[in-house]
Amino acid sequence: MPLQVQLLPTSLGDHSQTQSLTSFLINDTIAIDAGSLGFSLGGAQLANVGHVILTHSHLDHIASLPIAIAEVFPRLKRSMRIYATPGVLKAVQDHLLNGVIWPDFSRIKMLGSNNMALEFIPIEPRIPFDIDGIRFTPIPVNHEVPTIGLVAQAADATVVFTSDTCCTDDIWAAASTHSNLRAIFVDCSFPDEMEQLAIQSGHLTPRLVAAETAKLTRPAKIICVHIKPDTRDKVLAQLAAHHERQISPVEIGKTYHFNGVDNV
Repeated sequence: MPLQVQLLPTSLGDHSQTQSLTSFLINDTIAIDAGSLGFSLGGAQLANVGHVILTHSHLDHIASLPIAIAEVFPRLKRSMRIYATPGVLKAVQDHLLNGVIWPDFSRIKMLGSNNMALEFIPIEPRIPFDIDGIRFTPIPVNHEVPTIGLVAQAADATVVFTSDTCCTDDIWAAASTHSNLRAIFVDCSFPDEMEQLAIQSGHLTPRLVAAETAKLTRPAKIICVHIKPDTRDKVLAQLAAHHERQISPVEIGKTYHFNGVDNV
């Protein structure tokens, strides 16, 4: 099976190609971030997602996690697993699934089982972990709060997710070590005219993305995500100037297939 990646829309049935919340779906069973996870998938699809990796604690990356857990609870056959660095797990437990904003499903048993509905799994930067045949390596990136990007390795393809980041080095260096690197999903939040804001808030612009990709030592498709809806048209126009360098905007809702031969 190829490595399949889909950037989920903000909500179910949204075909607008604008994005205010972030969730990637990997091979139908793994989510990277939960900004839109609980809003964009129907119950049957959501029930297939047994693992959620959180890159950081900002609301646009965790907002729908409570809804997702509540939606799948009646269907759970095994605990839903939430993976994040200890600080992010603590933020979720203290401020989101805290029994006040939403029930703490790590203390609620699945129906007909003594196992809890939710399991928190701590991960550490640069220490790989495996989920459903994919090896993930968390790499720290440059954002307002502690944030990890992810290197995802399947048998025939490697795909990288920068998450929210400004200029950084480690994730580009990590990506460059993989001979089967196929694509990097990279933050490109603001247009070039807003570069100062991008840097202050820990994000990138088309010009900065182009400069960052020069750090790669091997070819890969550069797929830009996290584009702010109100300046999307400007960002798209500026990205078009870098098309020859394989830099392009993501198609929200499209399933990208990556394998050892072709990327679709």
